[in-house]
Amino acid sequence: MKNLLPLSSRSFDDNCFTLMRNLFALGIFINHAFALTSSEYSVLNSIVYVCGFFIISGFLTYHSYQQKGDLRAFVLRRFHRIYPAYALAILFCLVLGTLQTNLSLSEFFSRSETLRYVCFNLLFLNSLQPTLPGVFEGNVLPVMNGALWTMKIEVLFYVSIPIVFWLIQRFGHRMVLGTLVVGSLLYTACLNGLFHRTGNPFYYTLAHQFPGEAVCFYLPVLLLYHKEWVCRHRFPLLLLSLPLCMLCFWQGYFLFAFPIFLTPVILILAYSFRCRFRDLSYEFYLLHFPILQIYIHLGLGSSLPLLLVAAFITTCLLSLSLRKLLSIAL
Repeated sequence: MKNLLPLSSRSFDDNCFTLMRNLFALGIFINHAFALTSSEYSVLNSIVYVCGFFIISGFLTYHSYQQKGDLRAFVLRRFHRIYPAYALAILFCLVLGTLQTNLSLSEFFSRSETLRYVCFNLLFLNSLQPTLPGVFEGNVLPVMNGALWTMKIEVLFYVSIPIVFWLIQRFGHRMVLGTLVVGSLLYTACLNGLFHRTGNPFYYTLAHQFPGEAVCFYLPVLLLYHKEWVCRHRFPLLLLSLPLCMLCFWQGYFLFAFPIFLTPVILILAYSFRCRFRDLSYEFYLLHFPILQIYIHLGLGSSLPLLLVAAFITTCLLSLSLRKLLSIAL
C-alpha cells in the first residue's frame, strides 16, 4: 500500500493548514453574525467553510492513523483533542442560560428541556434539544449554539477511519475510496434535487449529514494516493478548480459538487506556502455562536460592525483561556 505523503518534497508539517482553519473559522463567525441579525448580505455560505474544515480534518486525521496504526492511541488522541473543549462549551452555554433566562433559577433547572439540553448535547445530539427554556427567545434564532451540528459528523468520521483503513488494506484504495466518494456525491445530489424541487428544508438537512459530507473527508485521501499525478498537474488543477468552485457555489443546485473542486485547491495551496500561526480555530468555532447570541440579546445586533468587533475580541480571549485551561488540566 502506498504511503501518504505531502504534495511536495516538504515535510508533512510544513504547510499553511493552520492559517486556513483560522480563516474558515472567521468566515463561519462572520456568516453567523449576518444570519443572526437577519442581515441581507452574508460572506459566502457557512457550508463552504465547514466543507473546508472537513477536507483538512479528513486529510490530517486519516494520515495520522495511517502512519501510526494504533487504534487505542488514535482514540485517546481524538478524545483529548475534541471532547474536553466540547464539554466545556456545553457547560459555558448552560451558565449563559442561567444568566439570561427569563425564568427563575428553580424553574429553569426543573424544566425537562434543561436536562435534555445537557444530556443530548454532551452526546453530540444537538438537534434534539438546541434551546434552553426562556433563553434568547427574543433573538432571530433562539438556539444556544447552532454551530455544533458538525460535531457529530466529525465524530462519525473518526469512527469510520479504522473501518475504511481496514477495507483499503483488503480491497484497495481505488475501490473503497471511489465508492465512498461517488456514493456521497449521489446521496447529496439526490437530496439537493428534492430540496430544490419541493422547498422542504428537511431534505437540505439530510443532505448535510455524514453520508453527504463523506466526500469532504475521503476525497483528500484518494488524491493523496495519487499524489504524483496531483503534483504533476497542480497548476492546471488549480486554474480549473477555482472557477468551478465559484460556479458550483453560485449555481446552488450544483453545490453538491463543490468539494470535488475545493479539495485540490486546499491541498495544493496548503503545501505552496508556509505559515506559522497559533491554531485557535476549534475553540473559536465552539464558542463564537453563543457569544454572538448574548451580544445580540444585549442589543448590539442593531450595529453589525460593533457586534463583529465585540464578539470577535471576546471569542478570541475566551478561546485562548479555554486552550490554556485544557493545556494545564491535560
